[in-house]
Parts: sequence; C-alpha cells; structure tokens
Amino acid sequence: MNYLLIRNLCIVFFALSPMLHAQWFYEMGLSRNTFDSYAIDDAANTVPLKTSFIPYKGLRDLSYNIGYLFPILAKGDPMEVDYRPPFLRLGVGIGFDQMNIRTNAIISSVKYPTNYNLAQLHARLGIHLTPVVFYSSNSGVRKPSVALTIHGGGAFNQFTSAIRQGAGTSVDLLHDSREFKDTYFSYQYGGGFQIFLNKTTQIYARYTVDDSETFVENSTRNNVKVKESYILHKNKFSLGVLVDFKLINRMKKDQQDKIKALEDSLNDTKSMFNELQAIADENARLGNELDVVKDELALLKDKQDKIDESALKTKIHETGVRYFPEFKEIRFKTNSSHFDKKSYAGMLTKLKNFLTQNPKLNIHLVGYADKMGPDAYNKMLSLKRADHVRDHLVKKYGVAANRIKTEGRGETDQFSLSVNSDNRRTEIIILE
Repeated sequence: MNYLLIRNLCIVFFALSPMLHAQWFYEMGLSRNTFDSYAIDDAANTVPLKTSFIPYKGLRDLSYNIGYLFPILAKGDPMEVDYRPPFLRLGVGIGFDQMNIRTNAIISSVKYPTNYNLAQLHARLGIHLTPVVFYSSNSGVRKPSVALTIHGGGAFNQFTSAIRQGAGTSVDLLHDSREFKDTYFSYQYGGGFQIFLNKTTQIYARYTVDDSETFVENSTRNNVKVKESYILHKNKFSLGVLVDFKLINRMKKDQQDKIKALEDSLNDTKSMFNELQAIADENARLGNELDVVKDELALLKDKQDKIDESALKTKIHETGVRYFPEFKEIRFKTNSSHFDKKSYAGMLTKLKNFLTQNPKLNIHLVGYADKMGPDAYNKMLSLKRADHVRDHLVKKYGVAANRIKTEGRGETDQFSLSVNSDNRRTEIIILE
C-alpha cells in the first residue's frame, strides 16, 4: 500500500509541477553501501562464526537523482525584490543507485568472500527544511545567501540488476533466486547547506543516510530451513543544483515586455520627432509666407509713397488702417452732435485739399459716444456726429458725398486710433 501511495503522489506532483513555482533538482553523489544488522537462523549449524561487510569499491558508488521541490505555505511573489524562499518544501523525485558490497563469511574456519553488484531505481518523497542563515545586501536589499538543508522521507526502491559472485560462481539474483526481494521501502534523513546563486538557481551539498526495511530471506539447505535477515544501509554525499524554470520563463517574459515597452517608447519618440519635424516644416512654410507678407508690405509702402501728402501726412495704424496722425478725430461736447467748426476749420481745409490731391482716396468717418445714455441712444448719437462732419465737408468744402462713408459705433470700447476716456469723437480713416 505504501508503494502504491508514493507512486501515485509522484505522478500527481509531476503533473502539477508546471502550474507551481517548483524547483527542479538534479544531484549526483558518491555513496558507501553495505549490509547491516545481519542475523541468521540456521538449524544445520552452518552459522558463520564471523561475517563482515565492506564496500566493494569504497566511497565510489554513484548515485543520481532528479525531481521537484514544491513550496508549502509560501507567501509572496518570487518576482518581488523582497521575496524570501519558503522554509518548508515537499520533495518528490526519482533516481538511480549502483552498489558494490563485499561480504566475508567464515564457516568452519573457511572464508567465503562474496561480492554483490547491485543497481536500482527509486522514487522518493520527503520534507525539506531550508532555514536561511546568511543574507547578502545589494543596493540596500537583503538577499538570501546561504541556507541550511534538513530533509527526511521515504523511498520506494526497485532493483534493476543484482549479481552475486562467489568463488567461481555467479548468480543473477533477480532471475535465479526466488528468495531475493527485488522491491523494498527505505527511510532517508540528512542535512547540508545550500548556496543561492540568484532567485532561480541554487546549488547544494548534503549528506544522506538511507536505511531499508528489514530483508528476510528463507531458504532450504540440505533439507534444513535457513532464515537470514539484514538491512541495506547507504551513506550518500551529494552535490546538486535547484532551478525554477517557471520563474526563469516569467523573468524572460518580463524582460521581453520591458524591451517591447522600450521599443514602443522609441516608436513614440520617433512619432514625436516626426511631429516636431512637421511643426518645423510648417514653421518654415509660415516663414516663407511671412516673407511674402513683408514683400506685400513693401509694395504697400511703395504705394504709400505715391500718395500726395503735401496737405496732410498719412500713417498706417497697427490695425492696418491708414489715418492722419495730425488729424485723427473731431471732438464733441456731452450729448451733442455739433462740433466747433471754427477750431477745426484749418484741419478740415487740409483734409479737403488732401482729397482733391488724391482723387482715388476716400474717407471713413466713425462716430463714438460715451456711456452716459442708453445703448440705442448712444448708437444714434454717434452716427449723427459722423453725419454732421460729412455734411459740413460737403456743404462748406465741396467734398463729394460719395467719397465719405459714415458709421456710428455707439459707446464701444474698441478704439482704433486712440484711447479717450470720454469717447465723444468722430475718427477720420482713409479708404484706399
């Protein structure tokens, strides 16, 4: 029943291993193997006077193991910086051992040396404790450096080869001896230390003691029953490596995601560079258009030079309109559309002479009002002020009415030529 349970547990854990952060382990060791607790009940009085067991090849027998270590009650994500390895883990694995054992039995003062050449497969299940005893510090982060390893468990063993060699004899125990037990259960325990290379990989060294259950062989010699009992004792010194392949794949994927993010960022930078290049090209185009505007302004200046300004000088305002710097406006009294004609007679005469000298130019009279009255009244008053100036130019100075445009803007704050707090005025703008 124990063999079946261990076998099924091994199958389950190997099936679940890809879903867990289990660590693969592979170890290779040297072992010293011998029979122990030997006893014989021989009614034919052929009990050996003395029987010793020595390793046939000393500490040279090889042992190989591979399997998984599963964390139990582990907390945190192995990808986190401050992750700590689990203290308790469940181990499951399979392995191969070879054993060479020599026995020297003395019967009736005669030595009977016998060599056993054995090989077996085994499946094992155990508990592993790995308390961290040393930490290293890197950039202020504590990382595990060295841990102790304490382990114990059981193993199901299956012989694959068992040869017994005596004086001129050789017996295949698996096929020729019905008394030989080819499967058995054993118990293992031991300890060692583990070195952390990084989050995914550790190396370890450990010592393991493996004692089998008691073997009992019943045989008949010269029609006399003989009962022998013994255990198979192993001392193993192993070196191994632990690797978490799932964590390695996660770290690779995380690295690939970071590389992709950098590539996306680079593409965004390229896109931004292209946008900046497009802006630079647009600025260059606007610069060319500005040059065109400058050329047009130069042409306007040439055109300005062609205006006869002997009567009145003209100037282009920042708003783009042409006006008379010496005669920007005519002022009015409060709530009145009449102005002082005598005080403006000289400037109006110059304005009339300017229009006579420049028959292609016209004027625009824009009336304004202060904020004393209602909007509608101020609108009407500002227009009457512009119309009175126009009527005076037509009647007194003979300026053609079709050369004068009038407009009333009321109590607007949008001053085109000057800023006056009272705003009772009519501006004079040249129409080209």
